[in-house]
Amino acid sequence: MRIAGYNIMSGGFDGYETTSPVPQRLPEVKLAVQELGADVVGLVDTFRWDEIFTTDEICEHFGYRYAFCVNLGDDRLTELGHNNGLTLLSNVELEDVRSVRIATRNAISARVRGGLRLVLVYLDDLSEDVRVSQVKALAPEIDSSVPTVVVGDLNSFKASDLPDLSGVYESAPVLAGALAPIVADMQRGEVAELLESLGLQDASPAGRPTFPTQLFPIKLDEPVLRLDYCFHTASATVRDFSVPNSEIFQKASDHLPVVFDVV
Repeated sequence: MRIAGYNIMSGGFDGYETTSPVPQRLPEVKLAVQELGADVVGLVDTFRWDEIFTTDEICEHFGYRYAFCVNLGDDRLTELGHNNGLTLLSNVELEDVRSVRIATRNAISARVRGGLRLVLVYLDDLSEDVRVSQVKALAPEIDSSVPTVVVGDLNSFKASDLPDLSGVYESAPVLAGALAPIVADMQRGEVAELLESLGLQDASPAGRPTFPTQLFPIKLDEPVLRLDYCFHTASATVRDFSVPNSEIFQKASDHLPVVFDVV
């Protein structure tokens, strides 16, 4: 069974301030998801989708049998007018699909074929302390004896793969300076340590970067930050983890997806 996680950047809209009734990048996002060829896809940052689409419409757009969409329900983002969300697409029958409250926002938990528990997350983008509280709240969904996969945008780094940001500071020193405190907080690496303490393993020990693509204001030759992950219990066999980086993924979002097989 092939599974993918993909932050699609403001739901495919050009920004969080847009009033467009349809995401401007929806055609590119659809092509990108199609290219993944996954049985199950966890889409992160599906901004406004719970307002503009029914689940049937989401299924029709992407060619999947099942869809489950939730609003993050994060008060900080709501005050900013950022109606961010998560959407799970599947061609495999889902059971026990539900929204799970993880401290300040929602995640999605579902059971898929063979008893695999899949958890889709989008952790806080500003504070490692908040992200840690979110993972602690997620702990009841993780049983090391049950095949479990946690996928999504963690907005944090592992201590072992701290990025080289010299090119960012040279290309856009003002923007890089504004982002510096946020990046420094991500570099604490406590989220990954906590997930591993819960019995989860990193599906990509090599640490392939997933951000940014050419849609990001700072243009770099290659992604430099690893924000998107798959963690899994030892009872879930994960193989062939990859970070696709073809032309369509440079156009669809500022993140690259992660994709892997569970056997």
